[in-house]
Amino acid sequence: MLRIHTTLALEDYWKVFAANAATFKSVFAKVDDAGGYRIDEPVLDAWHAELAPNGDATKVKFLTAFNQALPDNPQVVVKAEEVPADKTPLGYVARVEGGKRYREIAVNEVVTIQCYAHNQGHVTALHWAMRAAMMGRLKIGRAHV
Repeated sequence: MLRIHTTLALEDYWKVFAANAATFKSVFAKVDDAGGYRIDEPVLDAWHAELAPNGDATKVKFLTAFNQALPDNPQVVVKAEEVPADKTPLGYVARVEGGKRYREIAVNEVVTIQCYAHNQGHVTALHWAMRAAMMGRLKIGRAHV
């Protein structure tokens, strides 16, 4: 379920980014802080125009891994990673309640988000947009995480 909810949330965030170039560009202010380099405004404008022409969010496709659809790039794919319960950092958890000992299995859910595009600039743009979405930098409808 985590992969489906993650995919839907990322797609909702992308709709906001596609509809508003200023919101899209605001994500890249953090690039300066993180990497020490700056992405020029004309480059950001070009990325937005190419990935979301006229505010159209449907150019970027959002899929769960192993989906039967084979869309062209750009696309964002969310894959569930299998983590065996006995290999998780939590593993077995014991608790005592009313003098009785209970043993439970704690399971981690992990997803991988992969961005695909025809050029490195678009991969970078999608990476930073998805990162901002996962960090919850925007508060929108059901996509607020």
